[in-house]
Amino acid sequence: MGEDTCCEPGEATLRQRQAGATQKEYTMAEVAKHSSKGDAWIVVDGGVYNVGKWMHLHPGGELAILGVAGKDCSVQYTAFHPEEVRERLEKFRIGTAVDWEQNRGPIDKDYMKLHEDLKAKGYFAPSYLYYFGKFAWYGLLLAISLACVFLSETSVVRWAIGGFFMAAFWQQVAFFGHDIGHRTVTFKFWPEYYVGMIAGNFLTGISIGWWKATHNVHHIVTNSLEYDPDVQHLPIFAVDSRFFQSLYSQYHFWVMEFKHSRVSQLLVSQQHRLYLPIMAFARFNLYVQGLILLCSKRGSQMRGVQHRGVELALLAGFLAWYSALVSQLPDWNERLGFVLVSHAFAGILHVQITISHFPMPCLEGRPADSMDFVRHQLKTSLDVDCPRVLDWFHGGLQFQVAHHLFPRIPRRHLREVRGMIEERICKPHKLTYHSDTFTGCVSEVHRTLQKTADKTHPYLKDMFMMNG
Repeated sequence: MGEDTCCEPGEATLRQRQAGATQKEYTMAEVAKHSSKGDAWIVVDGGVYNVGKWMHLHPGGELAILGVAGKDCSVQYTAFHPEEVRERLEKFRIGTAVDWEQNRGPIDKDYMKLHEDLKAKGYFAPSYLYYFGKFAWYGLLLAISLACVFLSETSVVRWAIGGFFMAAFWQQVAFFGHDIGHRTVTFKFWPEYYVGMIAGNFLTGISIGWWKATHNVHHIVTNSLEYDPDVQHLPIFAVDSRFFQSLYSQYHFWVMEFKHSRVSQLLVSQQHRLYLPIMAFARFNLYVQGLILLCSKRGSQMRGVQHRGVELALLAGFLAWYSALVSQLPDWNERLGFVLVSHAFAGILHVQITISHFPMPCLEGRPADSMDFVRHQLKTSLDVDCPRVLDWFHGGLQFQVAHHLFPRIPRRHLREVRGMIEERICKPHKLTYHSDTFTGCVSEVHRTLQKTADKTHPYLKDMFMMNG
């Protein structure tokens, strides 16, 4: 057997290319000049890559690249990409960065070492048996909901209990959709994209293309005021008073108006009181957001959506089966009750999503400009402390810090990975791994929202004076 058999996929090919090509040398200062749309260079393990003309085809969307353009993004690249992608990246190589290692600090080195150790332990490998058990669980929840609707002769069982188990089904399948979106089920792109469309679009009504578009960016620019769509919720919420300056969203390409929006000012002033009620209806917003993206051909292409037509057809399929199910209830009171209960209890998922980032500090601009990847994720993410017996309820979202640092590790390993992060990264570098109980996290969200709401008083005073 030859030497190449000991290499990772594509590694031998890369060495052959690099050995046979004359590599131009650049400094990191030169690379930093190329950080805009259409002119984006990145550095990965010393190689300089010009991805500007290709970035609109990036499966993770353009903004994921713009978030690190002009920078050494070796850690981010390693966190989000499997090894086999490296060979494709080499097509864009234009040279080497002579001083790139001077920017790599001890935290980055410890992260990369931990990543390699986790890889050697088999943590980046699929477990189909694990998901067979999950599928049986999802099927049971759906079956109970259907049985309540079709078989029960008691009204409250049909609409209330049936609606509750439909909400539980959606919540649990959403966790699977999250796994699929990060390719931690089969670790293969196309099978997971197709399955993701079934799980997301058809079973839950949530576009997997829309979810991946926002989520990929969220992971790169977590809690950035201008870049992260997961904290840009005006006119409903403002998790930071800096949103009062009517910032421009680099994701949505519009001004997030507050200073001249009376609606925003009124809603934000009451956001701490509205938080949980709004979470009960937040699912309807996700339906709309997915449709808005998929109905735009240009927007879908820019966000990396792969099969816009298929996704729209599967969303229509969701509407068809859910409407058919609701129509089986005997009257409009029960139908409305089923819809409201199924969506309100599914709102627990939205609480679980928001508690991991809403209470944490927000950053201005691109996080990569001010701190390394590890510090960024530790600063902006919050874990939920819970016993192992409740891991099913949180679906991996309780280990948000570990997930943000190692997004391609399956959720079944995250409890162990958290301990390794604390021991091998946080303790040596005196970094804080933030966590709290579920109720503690919800309370922290409430305090954050109230703190921002209290700062709206000058705007409300001006508004009432003008109306007076």
